[in-house]
Amino acid sequence: MRVSVRPDAVFVQSLFPIIHFVQVLPIVGNTLPHVMNGYPCRFKVCITEKISKVASVGDTVKPQTAYSRDELKLFMLPEKEGSKLPSDNMSMIDRVTHISALGGTFDKGEIVAQYDITPDKWFFECHFPGDPVMPGCLGLDALWQLSGFYLSWAGYTGKGRALGCGNVKFFGEILPTTKMVEYRVNVRRIINKDLAMIITDGEVHADGKHIYSAEKLRVALLPQHNGSLS
Repeated sequence: MRVSVRPDAVFVQSLFPIIHFVQVLPIVGNTLPHVMNGYPCRFKVCITEKISKVASVGDTVKPQTAYSRDELKLFMLPEKEGSKLPSDNMSMIDRVTHISALGGTFDKGEIVAQYDITPDKWFFECHFPGDPVMPGCLGLDALWQLSGFYLSWAGYTGKGRALGCGNVKFFGEILPTTKMVEYRVNVRRIINKDLAMIITDGEVHADGKHIYSAEKLRVALLPQHNGSLS
């Protein structure tokens, strides 16, 4: 199907979320300024940050809004182009239950994912002997993983790299008795200049209890041929 870009469709879909919101691939070059011509500056910024490409209302295309464990494994394959998810021991995500370009704390997009906990997880044996607890850095890494995954889902390409974060707080633990961890990531901003970068806030919940928070997590997608930010 040929996707046609229409400013009236952008306007209707962004102001009335009840109409299916469409997000496919990033708009690049001079297309977006041409499409947005005639709309207020604030509206242009809102649309630039929230969408990639839109179809006419009659040609609505729904983006995938959830991923199973098997579907996430496709993002772990070495041959997959673009941002990848870690595999094996560093895989901290079992399923994505919700991902959207709308909603979240800042109304700029959100992603919710889950990770099942069992007493035989590898980190309980070594961290710490006789006092098992999941390392907080793994929960933080999962928030970075999901931030990069969001960029890939939104259509941006490149190798995912964490760049840092703001304040991080730990006020609870993930123990062998914990059943499920839930991650909640709220998009603050996506910047697409020399490279694509996302800024998010994240939360970690253990069996429904909020235990970690992280502000201004930053993840970038580097060009495939470039191994550094320099």
